Formats: sequence, C-alpha cells, structure tokens
Amino acid sequence: MLTGYWHVPKLDKTGLDALAEPLSGPSMSHVAALASDRGIAIGVGFVESEGGKFYNSYAVCMPDGQVHCHRKLHAWEHRLFSSGNRYTVFDTPWGIRVGILICWDNNLIENARATALMGPNC
Repeated sequence: MLTGYWHVPKLDKTGLDALAEPLSGPSMSHVAALASDRGIAIGVGFVESEGGKFYNSYAVCMPDGQVHCHRKLHAWEHRLFSSGNRYTVFDTPWGIRVGILICWDNNLIENARATALMGPNC
C-alpha cells in the first residue's frame, strides 16, 4: 500500500486530499516506470482521487506500460470513500488472465462469482 492503510480512517478531508493521488499521479507513474524497467508486474494499493471522490484502489502496473486499476466495490472503511462500480479482469503478457478484488469484496460470494465468470485463470 503506497499510502499506508490503518491511519486512513482517522483522516479528515484535508488529510485525504494530502494523501490521495489520481491514477496518473507521481507515485503510480514511478511504480509504472519500475515495472517497465524491470519487465515485471507490480501491484500496489493506494488512495485514489478522481473527480472530487476518493477510492480505496489497487493498481497493477504491467511491463508494457498498461495500468489496470480496481476500485474497492464495498468501501466502508471511510465515510468519504466512494465505492467502485465495476469488476476488474485483464490479460497479462504471460498468458494469464487475472482479476482483482480488495479486502471485503472477497467476502461477498457474488463478487468472486462475477469476477470468475469474466474468465480469470488464477
């Protein structure tokens, strides 16, 4: 987690504004560059800011420069966090299709089922 996690619920809006970044921000750009330079995938959690909203997000930076971002579907850890509205499944350059769910999302069987129906093989 780029930003840490356990202190986030205690932050007010000003604190979240200082911590959060858009997907195209400097932290994720640095991680994406590392993934590309080393020819690997790197997955990281972060507090995402987009359109005036905050999300508990997880991004996977691929060696080809692609970045796949999932927003937690059932975000309850902070009153100012919005929930994501889509499942995230993608192909990797290694011939594996993967899906992302964050924390509590895994406890709701329909999320795992819907993700599985989108074809990940791990």
